[in-house]
Amino acid sequence: MSEAEGSASVDPVLLKRLDSAIERLAKTSDKFKLTQQGPALDQAARVLRAPGGVGACATRIGAMVDAGIFRGTDWDEPARLKPVLVRQTLESNDPRSLTVETLSELRFLAIARGDRVNPGVSGEQAHRFLAQVLGLNLERLFGASSEAARAQDPEWGAALGELFKRIGEEVGYTRVFDAVIDEIWRILTQRPIQIDRVRTMIGQLSVWTQDGASDSSPSGWGADRLTSALFNPTAACREDPGIEVYGERLTALDNMALSQEAAGMARAMHDTGLVSAYHAVLLRYLRETRRDLIPDCLGLTATGRDSYSTYAELVDALIDRAITVETAQAIYGLSLLLERGILHLSAMPPALWRLILC
Repeated sequence: MSEAEGSASVDPVLLKRLDSAIERLAKTSDKFKLTQQGPALDQAARVLRAPGGVGACATRIGAMVDAGIFRGTDWDEPARLKPVLVRQTLESNDPRSLTVETLSELRFLAIARGDRVNPGVSGEQAHRFLAQVLGLNLERLFGASSEAARAQDPEWGAALGELFKRIGEEVGYTRVFDAVIDEIWRILTQRPIQIDRVRTMIGQLSVWTQDGASDSSPSGWGADRLTSALFNPTAACREDPGIEVYGERLTALDNMALSQEAAGMARAMHDTGLVSAYHAVLLRYLRETRRDLIPDCLGLTATGRDSYSTYAELVDALIDRAITVETAQAIYGLSLLLERGILHLSAMPPALWRLILC
C-alpha cells in the first residue's frame, strides 16, 4: 500500500483534525510550543492507530517536525538517539511515548529516503539506525508473537507492525540481518553471563532464514557460526537431531569420534562464548564414561588441565550438580574457572564444596 493509498483509507475527519493541530503547533511561538504539542501528539496517535494511519503520518512527518512536534522532548535531536532504547519504549505501552517513538522512526525513514535533510544525521546513518532498530525488534518485523506484543493494545500492535514493515521494505532484509549479526557479536565480545537475549535473537534468525524470510544466504552474514554454535556445533549433531537422539548417538561413537566431538564442542564454545545444549549432554556422558576427555570437552590448555587434575573430584561434582541441558551456558564458566586457576585460591574449593553439599 502506498502512502497516498494509506492516507485515503483513514477517516478524513481524523486527518483534518491532525492537519489543524499541526498548523496550530507551527504557528505557536517557542515559548508556548508545549501547550499545542500535546494536542498535536494526541491527534497523531488517533491517526496512527487507524488502518493506514502510519502512511498518513509518513506524508506529514516533515510538517510535524518543522512545526516542533519533538521540541523539548528526548527525541528532539535524532543524532543522539540510540537504537537499543527503541524496544524499551515500544514495550512501555504508554500512548504518548509510543506516538513520539513511531513519529521518530518515520522521521528517520524520511531522512533515509532523502525526503528530508537533517544536519546531524546523513541518509546512510539513518539507514544504519533503522537497520539496527529492526534487528533488535525482529519479532515485530516478521509478525512473531512476544509477551510484550500480546499485552499491547491491538490497534497499536497493528500500527507498529505496519511501521516495521514499511521500514523493512526501505532498509532491505539483508541489511537488517547484518545489523542483527553485528549486535550479537557486539554483545558476545563482552562475554556476558546472561545471554538469553542473544539466544533468542539467534533462534529467531535461524527460524526466519529457514522459512525464507530473506533471499540472501545466512552464510553471507556470518550467521552460520552463531547458529551452528547453538544448534549443530559438531558432526554428531549436525542436523540438530534433538537431545535424546544425540545422547543415543554418543553411545555408538568410537574413541576417535568421541574425541573429535569433545574438541569440536570446545572450539565452538570458545569461538563464540555460546554453549549448545548438546555440549551439556556430551559433558555429562564423558563424566560417566570417558573422564579423560573432559579437559578436551572444556577446551583447557596446560593451566586448565593442571587445575582439573588437581581438583578432578570437585569438578566432577560440579558437573553432576550444576551442568544440565537447561544450564549448559555454565560449562563456559566452568572452563574459565579452571583455565584461570581460580580453584588454586585456597578459599575457593572449600566454598564450592559447601555449596555442593548443602
